[in-house]
Amino acid sequence: KLRSKEGVSVSFFTIGCHDITELQLLPPVLAEFHEKYPLIHPTIKTIPFRSLENLLEDGTLDVMLGFQNERRPKKNETYIELLKTRFTCILPSTHPLAKRDFISIEDLQNEKVILQQPQNISPTLFSLQKPIADTHLPQDLYLCDNTESAITLVKAGLGVTVLFDINWIRDSSLCYLPIQNAANLSYGIHYNKQQKTPILMDFLSIARKHIL
Repeated sequence: KLRSKEGVSVSFFTIGCHDITELQLLPPVLAEFHEKYPLIHPTIKTIPFRSLENLLEDGTLDVMLGFQNERRPKKNETYIELLKTRFTCILPSTHPLAKRDFISIEDLQNEKVILQQPQNISPTLFSLQKPIADTHLPQDLYLCDNTESAITLVKAGLGVTVLFDINWIRDSSLCYLPIQNAANLSYGIHYNKQQKTPILMDFLSIARKHIL
C-alpha cells in the first residue's frame, strides 16, 4: 500500500505533541518540510505526556515537543531549544482582572479555575496547577482532558486557566496575563540521538527557523 506502481515508496516522520497549543506551531514547519521531502508523510501523535515519553524512548517517535529539564533525560535523548516562554493566566477579556499587568497565584484563590487532568500534562504544568487546585473547593474547580477543553470553558465564562504562552498563537478574544514571579521556561524538541539522520537534522533546522 505504501509503494506506487512506479516503485516510489513513502516513509513517515512522527511528531509527538501534547495539545492544540503545540499543533498551532507546526503548519509553517511542516509546509517547508513537505516541500523538501514530499515523499515523507508527517504523522502527529497527540497523547498524554508519559505515553509520549515511552514512544520517544522506543523509537516510535522521531521528535517530541516539550519543556527542558522537566524530567530526567534518557541515556540517548537530547534536546534543542526553540523558544523561551512562561506560564500565564488566560481569562475572558471582559473579566475584572483583565486590566491588570500581571496576576499572582494568590489572586486565583477567589476565582473559579479550569485545570487539566494531572495524568495528561507535563510535570512542569502540573507543578503550577497543584498549588492552585489545593486552594479550591470542588465547586470552584473544573478539570479537563486537554487544552482545547480548558480554553472552551474560559471562552464560556466559567473560569480562568493557566497555560504556557506564545504570543503569536494567542486567541484574540482572550486576555493573557503573566503570572507573577513565574520563571522563564525553555521549550523545544526532544529526540533520540540514535535516530539522528540528515532528515531529522533538517526538520530541527526548519523548526528553529519558523518557531524561534
